[in-house]
Amino acid sequence: MREWALAFIGLGILLIPAGSFADSGPLIISEVMANPAEEDADEFIEIVNTGVAAVDITGWTFTDGDALDVVVPWIVAEHGALNDADWAVEKTVLEPGGIAVILDSEYAVGTQGYDVPHGTLALTVQNTTLGNALTTTDALT
Repeated sequence: MREWALAFIGLGILLIPAGSFADSGPLIISEVMANPAEEDADEFIEIVNTGVAAVDITGWTFTDGDALDVVVPWIVAEHGALNDADWAVEKTVLEPGGIAVILDSEYAVGTQGYDVPHGTLALTVQNTTLGNALTTTDALT
């Protein structure tokens, strides 16, 4: 498993691989939806690959300090169809310049139906919520 160092840059968090920076390129957490009206379904974490190489996110983890989540691909048969055909599902490779959104696993039954750029990689977690229900004061690691 690759080790990552966190660096805070402006409003985003830059994930830098320990060891070879050129292998994966930097990933930035660009947006977090915490405490939406439908907290059980509409939370998400958006990640952008600002590097020049594709990054396989298989098995990555994050925590909000309350729970540790393993990132997995959005599988339609398990989580339901997404309301927008622009999502890329059942994949874990984030291409250079690509956007990935880690959705709450119940997103398909949520209320928001967020608009996303074509090809946005849909990911989720192995349990039913992101973290232990994200709050606006949670730090993501």
